[in-house]
Amino acid sequence: MPYTVDAAACSLYFDAMPIGFTVIELQLDEAGRPIDFIFRYANEALARLEGKPLDELIGRYFYRDVFSQDSDKKCLAHYYRSAYCGRQCELHEYSRELGKHLRILSYPWQAPGFCACILIDETESKRQWDELDFLASFDSLTRMLNRNSYHEYCASRAPGGSAGVIYVDVNGLKESNDRYGHEAGDRLIREVSGRISAAMRDRSCMIFRVGGDEFAVVMDGCSKEAAEAAAEDVRRALVNRAEAHIPPMLAAVGCSWGEDVHQINSLLRQADAAMYANKQDHYRCRGEGQASDWQRALPRIRSMIEQQMNEDTDSAVSMWRDSYRIGVESIDAQHRELFRMTEELLTAIASDAGPEAYSRILGFLKEYVVYHFRNEERYQAAIGYSGLEAHRREHQRFTRTVLEHEKKMREGGFARSDVKDLAGTLVAWLVYHVIDTDRRIVYGQKETAGQRPVTDWADAFAEGVAGLLVKISGLHEDGIRRRGWAAGSTQNGVVLEAGVAGDAAGRVFFSVSRELALDVLSGLVMRRLSDVEELVCSAMCEFADIACRRAAEQLEAQGVHCRVQAPRPVPAVPALARTMRFETDAGWVEVSVVQA
Repeated sequence: MPYTVDAAACSLYFDAMPIGFTVIELQLDEAGRPIDFIFRYANEALARLEGKPLDELIGRYFYRDVFSQDSDKKCLAHYYRSAYCGRQCELHEYSRELGKHLRILSYPWQAPGFCACILIDETESKRQWDELDFLASFDSLTRMLNRNSYHEYCASRAPGGSAGVIYVDVNGLKESNDRYGHEAGDRLIREVSGRISAAMRDRSCMIFRVGGDEFAVVMDGCSKEAAEAAAEDVRRALVNRAEAHIPPMLAAVGCSWGEDVHQINSLLRQADAAMYANKQDHYRCRGEGQASDWQRALPRIRSMIEQQMNEDTDSAVSMWRDSYRIGVESIDAQHRELFRMTEELLTAIASDAGPEAYSRILGFLKEYVVYHFRNEERYQAAIGYSGLEAHRREHQRFTRTVLEHEKKMREGGFARSDVKDLAGTLVAWLVYHVIDTDRRIVYGQKETAGQRPVTDWADAFAEGVAGLLVKISGLHEDGIRRRGWAAGSTQNGVVLEAGVAGDAAGRVFFSVSRELALDVLSGLVMRRLSDVEELVCSAMCEFADIACRRAAEQLEAQGVHCRVQAPRPVPAVPALARTMRFETDAGWVEVSVVQA
């Protein structure tokens, strides 16, 4: 008696299944080859998957009756192995008729010629995996190849042959984000990427987004003339002739070329250096310093590291200052150790100690950074510090930065220039993080709660300067003599202007004597300095930016909304400005305010 599927019994077990289930009977031709199959049982989930009512499935031939237009019968071989050979089979198939990606599991049923199948719709998961594959290789914002793809390309490229690299760094991205919001910054990045692509459209090249605002164009096998011509076309394409809300020159461009190239990374570093010179020209044309966060301070810090390498080490001073203490002994001790390790790295660079020493110091430093961050975050959680999550994100960003430097150094065989880059990063981050960020662990909430309410929003900017003088200059509050608000007392010095908008609106001017500016600069870069005229404005921009952020935070805590633009050098302060003066043994600083 031929076997019959008990549909009623199957219904008890399989009708409620959320995924498609069916029992099929395979149909063979005279030679014993599978040619079709019949649905003997199917649940509602399978009917929904197939897009057919059950009565159009049960008892019907799949290829003859249900999907007669489907001529692809590759699943029959899998069903045959299950129905006649007793094997479990798995098939991933795209159904053109259904427009779905399916995962089909088949296994023997209760009689020869029959098998059961489970059908799973993988369309959404396939889309997600495709998206992840895309994100692994491409940048989601610009649709260009990303940093991972760049590293894979460098690893797979055969040594030798000529190559050119064009390095592009977007101008004014931080300012665009601060003034117009991050969507405007994203539009600026897309605009730059689109113009690079257009300029390189007819050339053989690969374009990578290698950083947040950085792009690398690699031209393998090109001549020097071709690389330089392409770079010039990119520069012309990045000129802004009409848009008022984006920089006159959208990005800085650098180019390098090599004849027998073993590492593209070496060309990238040369192009990066050429780009930075172009970037400095951009800021000089605008009469501005570099942007003011610790990452933007890196070129200046690295310049000072280079100076230190070329000077007698007798002129170096200890990096740690008592003014960096935040008052939590365990954290202060760990900060001192981080400074000590960084000093050790600087000493190793100065003596050209070599890859083994660099690797050893980096290993200890990396482990200690992770240990310190873990302890610092544990302490913040214990005291209920409100800025814990933002602080943790800052730690994560810096950890990624160190790991990227480590990878770059290992790929480059611990080249001295790469190690100096890391040293500059460490110095910049340590000083800014300890001075401006870690102090909030203990003092941030106390200052907000304990300070008197700001009756005049300008007072907040004066308080920001006073607090920063104490921290950076190592002065006790008694060493700062404050003179109250007066009109027209501003003297010439290094003069910076910051715009303020919101509930509070106007302009704030910071005037700093050259003597105090040099003292602050030497504190930031841990050097006794002499001829550093070109660096003073950059250092004071960073000083003023920290003071502005503190003022804005104090105002926000009291319900006064304000947005502060990054400080920039200006020739003079308006004569009618209201001015408060601070005098120290190292020099003076004045805060002047013009309200809107």
